[in-house]
Amino acid sequence: MNILYHKNNGIISLSPLQVRLGQTDGLTPLTPEELEKLKQKPEDITIDNTQSQIDECKKELSETDYKTLKQIEQNCYTEEEYQTIKDRREFLRSEIRRLEEE
Repeated sequence: MNILYHKNNGIISLSPLQVRLGQTDGLTPLTPEELEKLKQKPEDITIDNTQSQIDECKKELSETDYKTLKQIEQNCYTEEEYQTIKDRREFLRSEIRRLEEE
């Protein structure tokens, strides 16, 4: 379950992994009172999930690293199969760049 933190003038949602990796530096968790207020009027708040989206893209990229290495070393995918993998990886990299620029 993600944890909500104050960041600048907004709120950011961090995963437990992000918290364990120390990505909470400079952030203050929402108080129980603030969380209760959110439950009552959730439409009043916008949560920035950009970092979570970036982390998910990077995770998926790293999960396909072995497929790329396997193709380089053993040429075990057809051209069409590997093109699908390459296209997905290219999309993920461009999505990371787009999100980082926001």
